[in-house]
Amino acid sequence: MPLFFSGRDLSNSVMSDQCAGHWFLRASGLGDGEFKEKIRSALKSVYELNVMSFAGGHMGAVNGMRPEGVPDRSSVQSDEVWIGVVYGLAATMIHEVGLHVQAAYTHVQFSPTLYS
Repeated sequence: MPLFFSGRDLSNSVMSDQCAGHWFLRASGLGDGEFKEKIRSALKSVYELNVMSFAGGHMGAVNGMRPEGVPDRSSVQSDEVWIGVVYGLAATMIHEVGLHVQAAYTHVQFSPTLYS
């Protein structure tokens, strides 16, 4: 589920880049952040919904996914796959112990999309 919830109808969409700030902290050597277990839980949700439930798990991570397993169509950007978001997501998964397999799968499944 999302890391934070504002209460709006569409705010429960699972966004692929919701942990980007955490990734920046880790990549910059500035610490682990304060919400390690929530980050881990959010990354697992992103992997299950935005990666595995989108295009059969063969295109990387869609930007936004609804909790019921359909892409968020509230904006054009939500229903797209962006290279920087996918690689940032994979990098964040690598930084977290136990998510290396998910990171590799996300990256490997996305790579052919770049050349098609």
